[in-house]
Amino acid sequence: MNHRILGAGLGAAAALALAAPAQAQTVAPKQTTYYMKCATPSKVQNANGPAGMVASWSTVKPTASFQSGAGCGFADAPVGSTAPTDPYDGYFGGGHGDAIAKAEIEAHSLLLSRARAADTNSVRVRIFVNGAEAFNEVRTVKPTTSTTGATEMFKFVVDGLKIPAGAADRKIFIVLGSTTAQGAANAWVGDASEIPTSVTFTEPLPPAPTT
Repeated sequence: MNHRILGAGLGAAAALALAAPAQAQTVAPKQTTYYMKCATPSKVQNANGPAGMVASWSTVKPTASFQSGAGCGFADAPVGSTAPTDPYDGYFGGGHGDAIAKAEIEAHSLLLSRARAADTNSVRVRIFVNGAEAFNEVRTVKPTTSTTGATEMFKFVVDGLKIPAGAADRKIFIVLGSTTAQGAANAWVGDASEIPTSVTFTEPLPPAPTT
């Protein structure tokens, strides 16, 4: 038996065995979750935005209970809105420099939102980047009643976003509004353990590896 040929064959097989996992390996896109944080101790935040005190966000999930006094919210009337901090909508935001391909939103509303005919609810979702509107669409969501029976959870995905990367301190706002077609108002709440209103951003998929 030719030992050189055998050695070369084993070497080639080993190289293929090592290369296969590397080629099959994929890198998951980066995800970042931000939780709404109250701008002031006030339970109703609607007037804070026009005054320059805006509900922000944090990567730290709230742990204090709503029943112990934590949390705040926005009364959201079904009227037309344009500004990122409109007094008739709910909103929160902060700095985020990564590119965004998808946003998964978990919002909570007091049961005021159940004053509707159907089991679904229409929510106008707007995303602002440094004050410029990057997304504006209505989403039909089927809310889930919380275990406490006092709130509903609206969980849905906004995908197909093409928001490029920018400065780390650029301001991004998530704005949620009732629609005039819906007729019912919402009362968006967050920053408490039972109502962790949040947004999870997903970066675009990394480019496929070249061979």
